[in-house]
Amino acid sequence: MAKTRKRSRSIEDDANVDVNDQVSQSVDEIQSTLLITSTELIKENIKKRRPSATKADTKLKQIFNVQKVKKAFDFAKTFVEDDDVMIPNCPLSIATTIKRACLKNYDNYKTLNDNDKSIVALGANGILDLSNKDSPHKDLLGSNAFNILQETHPPSLTSIDIFEDIVDVSDIEKKAKIDLSCARAYTNKKESSAKGFESTIYDVYSEYLKILQFKKKVFRKDLDITEGDFAVKVWGPILESTMRDEEEIRLKWGDSVGDSSGVSESRGFKVDVRAVYDRFSARKNLKEVDTANVEMARADASIGKITSDRTKLFIEKKCVIDRLVFEGINKEDAVIPCLQITGPRALLYSVRLVANGLYVATEEGRCSLVKNGNNISNFRHAVNLLQTFRRSALSLMNNNNQENNGSKKHNDTIMERRSTWIPPTNNNNKVPPLPQYLIK
Repeated sequence: MAKTRKRSRSIEDDANVDVNDQVSQSVDEIQSTLLITSTELIKENIKKRRPSATKADTKLKQIFNVQKVKKAFDFAKTFVEDDDVMIPNCPLSIATTIKRACLKNYDNYKTLNDNDKSIVALGANGILDLSNKDSPHKDLLGSNAFNILQETHPPSLTSIDIFEDIVDVSDIEKKAKIDLSCARAYTNKKESSAKGFESTIYDVYSEYLKILQFKKKVFRKDLDITEGDFAVKVWGPILESTMRDEEEIRLKWGDSVGDSSGVSESRGFKVDVRAVYDRFSARKNLKEVDTANVEMARADASIGKITSDRTKLFIEKKCVIDRLVFEGINKEDAVIPCLQITGPRALLYSVRLVANGLYVATEEGRCSLVKNGNNISNFRHAVNLLQTFRRSALSLMNNNNQENNGSKKHNDTIMERRSTWIPPTNNNNKVPPLPQYLIK
């Protein structure tokens, strides 16, 4: 009996130990869980009471940006260009004004609208845009100052009306109102019997009559007509006919880059169409020399696209001017034509160097292609405009050849040039640094 009682007590003691161990283990687990939970709660409270590291970094960046912008504004107030192109009641020269506007806005370039981006790009290159009422410089300078500058810097390309006493197309126009096919057959006959310049004009008319006869859908607004449609079906044939003598100047199509070496740290823009002539250098290397450029856009292009393309054209032409002046051409002869085409519309501009660090862009003329044979008499405006474009490019080529045959360099003109700034493209978000002369 006694042994049995001892054995039962031993079993009870072991059971009590197991229960105590389990209870102790449960208490430890509960305490650990409570500790973890309370720690998480404390962390949450700290986050709510104190700004996060990300918010603090953002605040520091905002402060830094404000200081950066203030610094840019302070520097812009002291920058002065040497152009001496003044207008009444304005204490600053024009180049100083447009370049200070560039400096004020440069640090915010990525967030600017298209108009303000053009102000930065034009100012960084010293280009005054007097082309038309949509110029970003009209608001910057004010209407009165803008109008005065347009009067003092009028169009500079030589234009003529080739239909007054050179080429007669009245019979073609009469036939086109009745039958496009007959009119084109008549024009082809005239072209084959004519010579030189007159033959070229008849060839242009023949190409356009073919467009009106077979490609008329390109003018419809209810269809999705692309930039390429107008380039391939309309402007390509017309421009190639206009510049058909490739012994003089040839057209180079398809996003090629002009020679901007020595005038820009960047490789330059890709250009839709370049009018170039081929010249052998002293080392007998064939070299393409740019004389004119063309940028194209679809008919319903946005104002931002049009403004951006126009600015791009002007910077391209500045590079051409700088290159030609470096090679010895006189700045008075370095008046560079460029075409901006938007669907059926074309605008002809010129860019020239007028003073120390100041280039001026002006509109030389505009046209819009007619859509049927009944209004073909208006096509004369387009032909005259394209002939001005062609003749200006040829004149530039001839002047450059004359200068390169001599050894004189126009050092004074070379000193008037300024470095080129190429704005970022859509595919490149990195904003290049400004030219050193602007920030030192």
